[in-house]
Amino acid sequence: MDKIKICKNCQKEFETTRNTRKNVFCGHSCSATYNNQVREPMSEEQKKKISDSLKKAWKETPEKFPHGENHVQNVAKGTKNKYNREIMSILDVSSRTTSKILKRMNLGCCICGWNEGSCDVHHIYGRNIENCDSNENLTYLCPNHHRLVHENKIEKKDLIPLSKFLPDNWKDFYYG
Repeated sequence: MDKIKICKNCQKEFETTRNTRKNVFCGHSCSATYNNQVREPMSEEQKKKISDSLKKAWKETPEKFPHGENHVQNVAKGTKNKYNREIMSILDVSSRTTSKILKRMNLGCCICGWNEGSCDVHHIYGRNIENCDSNENLTYLCPNHHRLVHENKIEKKDLIPLSKFLPDNWKDFYYG
């Protein structure tokens, strides 16, 4: 009962076992891409309405929303061995994942130790050197010190590279 169809988004053939008119995309990605192209942008009023309803639901039933350290550990377990590639540098993963790793490690600015919010990964000697994304050329700075480094008010020799700053087991925080 397999049927060959043409994807409405990418125009490639795909096989389906369902014999319905609804099955017009080869996958979720094509479906989302197509639907986001034809969907009208949300108005500010719609965005506010959704935001307010989520805030209200959170206040009334916070137990229904996963949160806290236990949730972080459960999400981390789901990524274990998901990507079978060798990670050598903290920048071998997406910026979002880098932020999660550093947050899980509770690291702060390499100069002042501040960790109340997001710090920035900074290239000590810039990006125009060989192997620029290695942990030897990266450091972790709070927004204030990051600005001072770019204004040359903090010397490069005063920055601690991530290779000396990160614990040896930093990859464990990627996998959970």
